[in-house]
Amino acid sequence: MRLRWLALALAVVAFTGSSAHAQVPLQFSTLQDPATLDAPVRSAVVATSIGYRLAGFRQFAADSVLLVYDDSSLTAAALRAHKWMFGPPTTVAENDGCPPEKVLGRKIARALWRQLGRPKALQQVMIAVRGTVGTDRWTTEAMFYYPEQLDGPWVGDAKRP
Repeated sequence: MRLRWLALALAVVAFTGSSAHAQVPLQFSTLQDPATLDAPVRSAVVATSIGYRLAGFRQFAADSVLLVYDDSSLTAAALRAHKWMFGPPTTVAENDGCPPEKVLGRKIARALWRQLGRPKALQQVMIAVRGTVGTDRWTTEAMFYYPEQLDGPWVGDAKRP
């Protein structure tokens, strides 16, 4: 009887282990090389990201785009303590109801969206930032931006559209 339970336990571990392995967060799955982005789009995104390294991107049909950035200052401890910031300090007007760490992501998402020609089919731009050091290579922060956050005037724009 004991052997039967052991066999059953091993089967459960093997089964759940293989299915769990298939579920990799988007920011750690296969990304496309930034060099494959259209040159004007890549230039706009890189210029707006003020020195953060664009690690890659993914496009999901015509409705979603993910840009992934690396940041050595992103650590689990900094996230828990609310001390991590993506980009420079922001003003209340720039925040526009968002947490300050999302402002640079919004600038990048708006630059991408504009450079793509403001496509009606695009329903969200995702900006993910991942740590780069030690176990914090698995630490990530994902930000989502929808059409209403991408269109129209915003005080955070360097040049108003």
